[in-house]
Order: sequence, then structure tokens, then C-alpha cells
Amino acid sequence: MTLRVSRTRRAVIVTLPMQCDLDEATPFIHRHIAWVRERLDSIPAPVPFEHGVLIPLRGEPHRVVFEADAGGGFVASGVITRRPQVANALPELIVRGRPSQAARRLRVWLEREAERDLDARVAAHAAGLRLRPKRIAVRDQTSRWGSCSTTGLLLFFIHRIEGYCKRYGSEDN
Repeated sequence: MTLRVSRTRRAVIVTLPMQCDLDEATPFIHRHIAWVRERLDSIPAPVPFEHGVLIPLRGEPHRVVFEADAGGGFVASGVITRRPQVANALPELIVRGRPSQAARRLRVWLEREAERDLDARVAAHAAGLRLRPKRIAVRDQTSRWGSCSTTGLLLFFIHRIEGYCKRYGSEDN
């Protein structure tokens, strides 16, 4: 039997061998309840994508700004801005469009940025190793960070962060 805590789903996962009786799972969990509680307590509180929240982008905190815009568009071009009138202002990610679509638009834009960054890094490392990956793909997955096949496919997994961004400046940062 194995026991793990999913940080992205905030769930306890028990894996039992096929020949194991389900009645054995409850005592197993009770024997390890302190470990489970410790892991669950270490998970940061969820923080939704909303106006004003801080999220990390390339190692630096950015403030999310939702702006209603009749013209729509995804995240604004010239996405990262700094307000010159505010000293030490954080960079901002400006998301235009209907407020009900802003979180989805930001998530899609962040996934595209991740793909762009991964493409650039793979190209740099592949050149240094004198290799050519046949294809690079990005998928939503919770259990692994990536894989490489013998056919040259590099597969990277984006872990959904929506609802799990840490608040910057908090004591658990």
C-alpha cells in the first residue's frame, strides 16, 4: 500500500495492490494520519486568479490587473508594464476583456508563455548537446513534470496553478 498527498488537488491518495482487501485501507490511513495532516497543513491556502493578486512569472512577482475592454483581446500586448508614477511598482499582467473570462484568458496566456520558454530552453540545450528533438509538446498533468521518448518527443507537463498561487509577502513564502 502507498499513501501520498496531492498538492494540486489537496487530496489524500491511497494505492492498494489488487489482492489487498479494501478493509485494510482504513487502518493503514489511521496509522499514518499524523503524516497526512502534516502534509495537508503544509499546502498553501488556495489563491484564485483575481484582480490584484500577485503571481510569479519567471521568478518575479507580478500583479494581475483585469481591465474591461470592449475590444476584447487576451492579455494585453506589452503585457508586462510598470506604473512609472509608483515607486518600486511591481510589473503587471494586464488582462483585457469581460471579467468573467479574465481568469481563463490569463491561464491560456501563461500556458503559451510556458510553451515559448520551454521551446527556447530546449533549443539552447539541444544545440549544446548536438541533438534535435523531433517534437515538443505541453500537456496538463498532475503526476509528473515531463518525459522524453526514444523517438525524440519531449513532453512537458503544466501543473494547473489556478487557485494555488502563493500570496507574496506572507509568512509562508
